[in-house]
Amino acid sequence: MILGRVIGSTWGARCATSLAGRKLLRVRADDGGAEIVAVDELSAGIGDRVVVGVGSRVRDLTVGAAVPTKAVVLAIVDDVARAGE
Repeated sequence: MILGRVIGSTWGARCATSLAGRKLLRVRADDGGAEIVAVDELSAGIGDRVVVGVGSRVRDLTVGAAVPTKAVVLAIVDDVARAGE
């Protein structure tokens, strides 16, 4: 799983049929990792911290096997506590 911030959205005039009507968000990992594009059905917005799950099992259990991406927004995060805080 990836903890990151929504930095934007993406869309196209044409897309795979199974992506029609789905929101795609650009997420940058908090650890400085790469940007990813994830399917969002939770209505996250720019600046929100989110948890993104990656993998076919995550996709199958959340948005369905027909969706042609393996990155899915699983949660909008309210707060993060680190050990010792």
